[in-house]
Amino acid sequence: IVFAVSYADTILLQFTSEDRKSSSEIRKPLTNVAMRMAEDNAVMGVGLGCYRLVSLPYARLEYDPNKGIPLYQLAQIAHNSYLLMTCETGVGGTLTWLFFIFSIFKMGRRVLKLNNTLFSNLALGMMTGILGFIISINSGPNIMNHQLIMFTWMFGGWITGMSRMKLAPGRKPSVVVKSMEESPLRKGISEG
Repeated sequence: IVFAVSYADTILLQFTSEDRKSSSEIRKPLTNVAMRMAEDNAVMGVGLGCYRLVSLPYARLEYDPNKGIPLYQLAQIAHNSYLLMTCETGVGGTLTWLFFIFSIFKMGRRVLKLNNTLFSNLALGMMTGILGFIISINSGPNIMNHQLIMFTWMFGGWITGMSRMKLAPGRKPSVVVKSMEESPLRKGISEG
């Protein structure tokens, strides 16, 4: 409550300022620019990291001086990372990326079937993080954030590694303590 009261003006400004209105109004024209670019370069894309270099001619097609959106804003990066990826790498590049993400979730399902509490919980947490990331890139160019990409691939690597683990024969997958009286910690305290 203290936080909300202290920053009420800043929070309210996020929803009512002119910048916010122009930000929401530009998303559709930016999507149109990206769609045209993706259609023209569907097979090979324009090249990784080259969206801004190639977007100006497409922005000019979308530019209308009566709408009040400056041309330079229409040449910005698309606010949908899937469209951005398709523009830069083509449909094949986007499908390849989605295949890798799908594979991570497939490996994650394999980890969940291990019946190991530790690995299942770790994999579930990592898959939830990756799911949040792949949902968030629908509305922003977050795919260009190195840290988020690094975490996605790092989590994917850990999930893949855990999916290839096998428990030793005859070992229980996890220790379950039925009551505090049976707890090893409790026994150590009462013996000491």
